[in-house]
Amino acid sequence: MNACCRAAIADHHFGSAKARSQVEAYRAHGPDRITRLALALLRALPISSARLLDVGGGIGVIGRELLREERVSTVTMVEESSAYLAAARALAEEDRTTDRHTFVAGDFVGVAAGVGPADVVTLHRVVCCYPDYTALLDAAAASGARSALLSYPRDRWYVRAVLSTENLLCRVRGDPFRSYVHPEPGIRNRMKANGFRRVSDAATPFWRLEVYAK
Repeated sequence: MNACCRAAIADHHFGSAKARSQVEAYRAHGPDRITRLALALLRALPISSARLLDVGGGIGVIGRELLREERVSTVTMVEESSAYLAAARALAEEDRTTDRHTFVAGDFVGVAAGVGPADVVTLHRVVCCYPDYTALLDAAAASGARSALLSYPRDRWYVRAVLSTENLLCRVRGDPFRSYVHPEPGIRNRMKANGFRRVSDAATPFWRLEVYAK
């Protein structure tokens, strides 16, 4: 699937209404439960003033929170949804941190070669949006990051049932977006092949969160 097709799918599924809803929820309640778990794992890492590469960063919550805590000094956010990217940029303007942000529109695998080096890479709830998880993980590893956070749906029958139902509803509505449940051993083995070892993890009934380091 080419980059233009992926961007069109992202804009269709993750449009301005969803972006506004997520910004409103974030303003009212802060990061959601899964993002709070991700942030807790990242805060346990020995990082300070790091360069963050946030792949599929949505409205930019992880970067915003870590910038506020001065755990990262810069954020490069790669996002396919133009609505989400605009929302993240607006939050950065509100915080007056646009000079510490780089916003990149597009499919990460397609634009990775032009993205600067990073110390930490996050792929929070994005592996499930990508059909070829190996290409995604390889591109993230090529950033030069020494630490990585992944969150993805657990490979369980009930998770597959939920996502299959959601994909069916998307098909009925004419929405081309699809979610994927990738094999957990395959994800871990790919990270290992790229020189990473798992250093911490957390889980909910639906999500698996893992931190890797070199």
